[in-house]
Amino acid sequence: MTDQPRFIFSTFADSRTGNRGAVSMLESAIDHLTTDEYPGEVNVFTVYPKADRKLPPTPHVQLYDGTPANLVFKLIPLSLLYRLFKILHIKVSPGIFGREMQALLDTDLCLMIGGTTFSDAQPIKIPYNIACLLPAILLGKKSMMYSETLGPFNMAWSRFCAKWCFSRMNFIVPRGSQSLENTRALNLKVPVEYFADSAFTLVVPETLEEQMRSKYAPLLAGKTVVGISVNSIVEEDYEVSFCGILCLKTG
Repeated sequence: MTDQPRFIFSTFADSRTGNRGAVSMLESAIDHLTTDEYPGEVNVFTVYPKADRKLPPTPHVQLYDGTPANLVFKLIPLSLLYRLFKILHIKVSPGIFGREMQALLDTDLCLMIGGTTFSDAQPIKIPYNIACLLPAILLGKKSMMYSETLGPFNMAWSRFCAKWCFSRMNFIVPRGSQSLENTRALNLKVPVEYFADSAFTLVVPETLEEQMRSKYAPLLAGKTVVGISVNSIVEEDYEVSFCGILCLKTG
């Protein structure tokens, strides 16, 4: 398997630090896209490049600046310029566009892992959603919406933007039946298939699971843990890491 060519993925609207739900989605993707059986390289265009680069490096994972400013003022203009050169049949070395653009140009599939996108409830976030998709659209890269909450699209603004962007995707994966209905209501020709939140497929090593069980054991004596939703702000500021624990009494 070592001599098998590695498929290159680029992810947007995510990070390896910050919101735990978004982190879980990305880490799950990395787990499943960089295995020996399905060898891949993952370029993470992270929302928090400074914080992410403080983490220990992960094999087959490269970090790039995916902040709104870098998308709007660098990657999108360079993608436009590259497309213009291509239309005019002007041959230039891809290396002149820089390391981040080279990573994009080498990409086989772009993944939008934005959690909740193009929603009426977050109209101010829609320009950022578009900015995350534009480099792939401009460069003609295969792209997919990766297990996200999509919509609702009742507002003209969100509906127009979603339809314009989604129609340029190769595959759309809504999470939840309502997101599936919202997406299908756009009457797209793009394949749409429902899957659960990708965070649920996160691979948790046994050693880490045992460590977490030991950590919470004194708090949960005599109860069965159903789920833990850790608030990172509370944990960091107050050293209280049991916010959101859901338990059931046993016996």
